[in-house]
Amino acid sequence: MLNTLRGLVLAAGVAAVPAFAQAECPPPESIDRYAQTARDALVALDGLVPEEQQRGLEDRYAAMSILRWSGQGRDIILNDQSALNAISQCIESRRCSAEAAERSGAGPRTIAPFPSDRLVNWANRQLECELVATASEAETAAPEPVDQEPVPEPEEEIVETDDPAPEAVAETIPSQPIDDTPPETDPTADAEPEIADPVPPADITVDDTEPETDDLATADVTDETLAIEPDPTPDDDALSTAETTPQAATAPMARASIVEEDAYQRLVRTAVTTMMRGDVTSSVDAISQACVITAEQADPVATCELVFNHYEYLATRADPIRFLAFTDQLCRLNYARGCANLARYFGVSTTAEAHLAAIKFYDRACNRGDADACAAASDYFLTGRASVADPARARDTLYQSCDLGRLASCQDLAEFYARGVGGEIDLVRALELNDVSCPIGQNAPPATCVAAANFILLNLEAGSERDTRVRTYIERACRAGHDVGCAWHADNLEFGIGGDIDPAGAKQARGTACRLGHRASCDANS
Repeated sequence: MLNTLRGLVLAAGVAAVPAFAQAECPPPESIDRYAQTARDALVALDGLVPEEQQRGLEDRYAAMSILRWSGQGRDIILNDQSALNAISQCIESRRCSAEAAERSGAGPRTIAPFPSDRLVNWANRQLECELVATASEAETAAPEPVDQEPVPEPEEEIVETDDPAPEAVAETIPSQPIDDTPPETDPTADAEPEIADPVPPADITVDDTEPETDDLATADVTDETLAIEPDPTPDDDALSTAETTPQAATAPMARASIVEEDAYQRLVRTAVTTMMRGDVTSSVDAISQACVITAEQADPVATCELVFNHYEYLATRADPIRFLAFTDQLCRLNYARGCANLARYFGVSTTAEAHLAAIKFYDRACNRGDADACAAASDYFLTGRASVADPARARDTLYQSCDLGRLASCQDLAEFYARGVGGEIDLVRALELNDVSCPIGQNAPPATCVAAANFILLNLEAGSERDTRVRTYIERACRAGHDVGCAWHADNLEFGIGGDIDPAGAKQARGTACRLGHRASCDANS
């Protein structure tokens, strides 16, 4: 459970941490571990965070999967279905900057051995990694020295150098005033030739409008762009270039649009930080405070249930005071499990005062929709453990539990009506409730179906109707995986009780009972 707690809290914190804190280029040797952490965040926070943050987590995981694909080849992705799905969805939704061939071949087993440079650069920008040089960038960079070769004037300079190569001749030419490109030593030079080079125009546009204090906006900018940013008064030509740049307000703005961190997210981030330092107590305290914030609006809440599971399976005995403080705080907010946990805590005591406290909290949780708490409260009212027995209230509370969907309570309530506990005898109503307790399908609790069959044996006269009902309930119990139910069903099929004789079905049911642990069925010869 500690690993589960740590994994879920860590995953929750990934979404709460601002993007600039998440932006960490994973080392190639650790990319698998980083990708698994990103995957854990997606699983743990599915449906718990705003859609914008969920999309950011999806893109982060897709980016790491693309880098795994780039570094380890296609097989590593084909053997990881979650990574393959993340890449396919990212490509199909066109959030990834994929080539046309990659968009058309995004399905399983059709991807290329390695991703395109364009797709890898998209992943690198997501994770703040260094961009790779693409073929198109190499083509645009190559003509620069060639354009200078036709100038014939620098012959004397060539003679002064010892046997220079033709490329060296071209390098001497840009020092002449006729070159549009300014020398590197001139800080006031026009920056337009630098803009068109390796950095995508969209990135430059955003960086021209955002100050360098914004870590998010400058995360994907190259050295050339950073040289432009300090100029507080860009010239008109640069502004006109930025205005005509395609996609100037799409991709970079999507990366920079981060929802401001609220109190809940700050607490979850604190829980992550302290958990990573090994301080479990502080981490649980932080996630508990985050739970309290959301418990006022909803029930159940994932963070609250996580903390309860931690206390119940790990720390209740070791630190009951903290557990009681947390449950009491949530019960005061009318959070059902908080009141139910308090009731169970006091219920193990033998004093009358503790029992009074237990029934109070069970009743409160029941009124908040906790079906198990209603069943427990009914037992207290029936037996009089808290005070004087009150069968009528026990019956009403058990009815509430059944109505909330606890099928075992429906079967118990059938017994109340059949015996007249807490009210008049009503066998018709009892049979209806008994039938409700064992519904058709796989949702029926197998033990409850066996109890329903026993109820029919005790409350109906012998005859075909009774045998048919029993056979129906027992067959449902067997299908739900009950060993005694399957052995009983085998007898019914073998001897034709409640229906036709079916030797083959009887043998199969008895084999199932044997596999489920019913030893007598293993020794049978049917």
